[in-house]
Amino acid sequence: QRLVASRAGCRRLLVLQRQRPSHRSLGLLDRSAQPRAALPGKVEGFRLSGDATSERGRRCFAKASSDGEEGTLTEVAAVAGKVDAIVVLAGGLTPSGGVPEWVEGRLDAAVDLSRRFPRAPILCTGGGTPHKPPILFETGHVNHESTVCADYLISKGVARAGILKETSSYDTLGNAYFSLVIHALPLKWRNVVCVTSAFHMPRARAAFEWIYGCGDAANAIALQFLSVPDVGMSAEALEARREREEASASALRRNAEEITTLSGVNTFLHQTHRCYAVARQDEWKQPTEADDLALKTY
Repeated sequence: QRLVASRAGCRRLLVLQRQRPSHRSLGLLDRSAQPRAALPGKVEGFRLSGDATSERGRRCFAKASSDGEEGTLTEVAAVAGKVDAIVVLAGGLTPSGGVPEWVEGRLDAAVDLSRRFPRAPILCTGGGTPHKPPILFETGHVNHESTVCADYLISKGVARAGILKETSSYDTLGNAYFSLVIHALPLKWRNVVCVTSAFHMPRARAAFEWIYGCGDAANAIALQFLSVPDVGMSAEALEARREREEASASALRRNAEEITTLSGVNTFLHQTHRCYAVARQDEWKQPTEADDLALKTY
């Protein structure tokens, strides 16, 4: 069950644990299932409160924002308060192994943020995608998306010591999980800004709010979300990608109601998710369900 209420500009979200269902496709819930009711508007950030691992479930406090369309921040100047880290979500590579135009926008925003918050490292996420074979260096080694993003940041003058990366994730949910367990928790980050494109934001928010909300109160992390414009793709490809992102976001939100601990997420990822489960690794040889238009944006 889920309770939504408004009080002093805040929303209170109560999620109770329920019996875990079966999972399909990339490890998400069956998209034919009835989606839960959408929140009124969008959430700028949240902080976990109470015992997240209690039998009764978890409680998240969400702060509404009036900045930008539908409550998503759209200007670097709108990011407020303390920032411990800037997380940039990867978004594919060009056929030659470079950074696509829509990812350049994310990285440029991260550079601007790093000037405002010079002590905050930039974390580049992403190992690759299940939708396409990996891009290889001339030596035959895999050219990870996060490595290419890091190279771009270096070319823009960002110090190597101020850049982190993770190469374990192959989708947005993995971006959230591995950024949390590899970096955010060990480094005790408490305030994180997530940067991605507008078309990707619904899915990114659903993934990060779920995964970062699975920790305990002692490790609570406040999130802000910064959206950059959708550029570098045709109108048809953009529309196809938006449809996929909205469907994935709905499935992630349903999963968030069922799985409320990091141990549960770990089991979910490594037992049922196409990108990470050994039981499904043979599916990497098969095409995904993404159509040709959407594939151009990965």
